Amino acid sequence: MAEFCVSCWNELNETDYPEEAYILSWDYELCEGCGEYKRVIIAQRRCYFLRMLVNRHLHRTKNK
Repeated sequence: MAEFCVSCWNELNETDYPEEAYILSWDYELCEGCGEYKRVIIAQRRCYFLRMLVNRHLHRTKNK
């Protein structure tokens, strides 16, 4: 599996999610995007994206 740091992952996927959206490795590993030793993404946090959707929905209903 490819290992990317947050900045490379966001660049590849054309997103702008913060580090809090991902579970990162404890140790510094080689990022396959930039070739530097950084904490790489292990997985996405489901609760972060769920919280984003709920907050977006609550914000929309408040403004109506």
